[in-house]
Amino acid sequence: MFIWSGINIEDQLPELKRRKAEIEGKLGITDTVVNLPLHVSLRISSSVSDEIYPSLENALIDFLRTVKLPPLEPTGFEREGGIVWLCYKESEKIKEIHDSLCALMEERFSIPRHPFDFEFKYHTTLFTAISEDKLAAAYDLVKDAPIPDVITSDRILIGRSESGKAGEYKVIHDIEIG
Repeated sequence: MFIWSGINIEDQLPELKRRKAEIEGKLGITDTVVNLPLHVSLRISSSVSDEIYPSLENALIDFLRTVKLPPLEPTGFEREGGIVWLCYKESEKIKEIHDSLCALMEERFSIPRHPFDFEFKYHTTLFTAISEDKLAAAYDLVKDAPIPDVITSDRILIGRSESGKAGEYKVIHDIEIG
């Protein structure tokens, strides 16, 4: 099983959400990991055993309810590897949340950091798991989309996937914090 968490920004980017759906339709993108609400990832998706999953889920809920979310500053769209994403400026507060989340998972549940977590790039994944041609076309169609200077949120998502396969991820908790 896989677990992930992120800051829910779906309601902050209605135009980007509309454009994303339009691009997916135009390019025939159907098999994608990002069938989720728009969110800023807090840690890379992690594989966990079924035995520890319930305890980990409860620990994540308890921890994430205590965080104070900082304003997020989008820096623009990027295409990196097989992903098109909206990136954000790193802040001390968001780095602190990420590092605390990683420490919780490492120390209490022996889930090591993924190499990406050591130099985490705060992002909203828009397109992935598609051909290079479609990925390039998706990037070209989204790269000039308008984005706000600052995004705020008071919601955190926790989700899972049984196998980690594209299109299988789902939200299991949408937590209001404040």
